[in-house]
Amino acid sequence: MDIGLLSVSMNVYSTKRIVEEAEELGHYIEQIDHTKCSVKIGAGKPHVFYNGENIINAFDAIIPRIGTKVTKHGSAVVKQFEMNNIFSTARSLSISRARNKVRTLQIMAAFPFLKPYFL
Repeated sequence: MDIGLLSVSMNVYSTKRIVEEAEELGHYIEQIDHTKCSVKIGAGKPHVFYNGENIINAFDAIIPRIGTKVTKHGSAVVKQFEMNNIFSTARSLSISRARNKVRTLQIMAAFPFLKPYFL
């Protein structure tokens, strides 16, 4: 499987471990700095450009590692992949909601049966 790891740095321990495990399982994994990606929005297929190349079909799956300072842009990049039916380990809406603590609490309050899983 070809995996795109959306991360700004390979110097983070958890990111390094993801790469190690993916490679050990025989997958191809490539780090993509999502802050350097641009999206093309319009009619037709969605596009994600990285270093001048459209990478929307380059991967079977993506693993978003989106930092708090770039949540909006990172979520937009993840959404472009989702619109092209590329599997993502974290959905763009989930990333955005997780950054908004009040919204997260509102969602949890609306579904009291979920509370045992979060305590």
